[in-house]
Amino acid sequence: NVCGKKIKIGAKLTIADIVRAQLEYVNERTETKDSATGYKGASSATGTCGASSATGDYGASSATGNRGASSATGYKGASSATGKGGVAVTTGCEAAATAGSSSAIAVAWGAGNRAKGVLGAYIVLAEWKRRKLIDVQLIQIDGETYKPDVFYRLKNGKVEEAK
Repeated sequence: NVCGKKIKIGAKLTIADIVRAQLEYVNERTETKDSATGYKGASSATGTCGASSATGDYGASSATGNRGASSATGYKGASSATGKGGVAVTTGCEAAATAGSSSAIAVAWGAGNRAKGVLGAYIVLAEWKRRKLIDVQLIQIDGETYKPDVFYRLKNGKVEEAK
């Protein structure tokens, strides 16, 4: 089937024009989110579906609303999600992630990272050796095998309490 035999193009667009138009379209329809990019920066999002990010070393990020997302990417950063369905992620070395709701998840992705959660929460732990990912485990804080509000890490393929 042919939709048309003649097509008239009224303007010439470059890739840059298309990308710019797409960014303008998205920016007009989204809310501004909170972020901190400097050394020891702090960022917080408190509304439903809020997003918070701290990208500098020793940065702190928190999302307290339902379905909020928090990330900390710098060395020894901290990320916390306390609302229902929240996600806290750390990717820098020796950082800490916290899931403060039973339906939240904390992801400790960087080398030497640790994570904790309340009863019912999930945590993801990653183990790295010489900048190579060697193991990942997902656990649920059940109150028996894994205790609430205790930091855990992955070492030699085993989940252990972080010191």
